[in-house]
Amino acid sequence: MSTLESVFNSLLFFYISLYKTLVVKGVQTSVTYSGRTKFINSYPLS
Repeated sequence: MSTLESVFNSLLFFYISLYKTLVVKGVQTSVTYSGRTKFINSYPLS
């Protein structure tokens, strides 16, 4: 039972860290995208 709990805890920790990484990357990507869009809209080339 202890080995099963340790495996479950390690998997849970792995998924939580992976989820946090994905969320941070998604937020950074959306922020950069919105920043670029605002920059393009503020300074049109034409």
